Amino acid sequence: MSHRRPSPDATDDEAADLLGLWVILVSLGFMAVVLAAGILFGHPAHAEGGQLAQARQRPAQVADTPWRLGPYRRVSVIDGDTIDTPTNSGLARVIRVRLLGLDTPEASSACPEEKAMAQEAADFLRRQTAEPVAVVTGLDFDRYGRVLGKLFDREGRDIGQRLIEGGYAVAYTGGARQNWCEIARRRAIIP
Repeated sequence: MSHRRPSPDATDDEAADLLGLWVILVSLGFMAVVLAAGILFGHPAHAEGGQLAQARQRPAQVADTPWRLGPYRRVSVIDGDTIDTPTNSGLARVIRVRLLGLDTPEASSACPEEKAMAQEAADFLRRQTAEPVAVVTGLDFDRYGRVLGKLFDREGRDIGQRLIEGGYAVAYTGGARQNWCEIARRRAIIP
């Protein structure tokens, strides 16, 4: 291995400039690592024995999640249980939020009845979010990387609960999804 020696023409000022540049780059790298660690590990969710790691292994419950109330915002509905909300964090322009505690039919289902129910759920959510809503999120994510959260209208009503009460969603705490195709067939049989 060969080491490069300073050229005899190099001045002390040039060497000092290179050393200064190297120190600045290392410092910036260190600050980036500290900032990332603060974002990932400085939240109160991590102060009590790795709560985030535990939360990823089980469904989040409102009582054990550090919630943060966001401002009232206009949101974009992706499907019956997922929205995009704008952010002013500088890290991301939009955050995808999965509504916590409920399950809605999937538009990508092979079952035509489930697809129709998925459209109804999404339309209902669009009507409920036509005005700005408060997005409440905790430091928890689902398996697809979406932030888990809740939506509240200006009167303080839980929009997810309204989806359940309207029959567009069912309560969900993890595990196997509902068989929405079967639910649709039962609804067609039982008036």
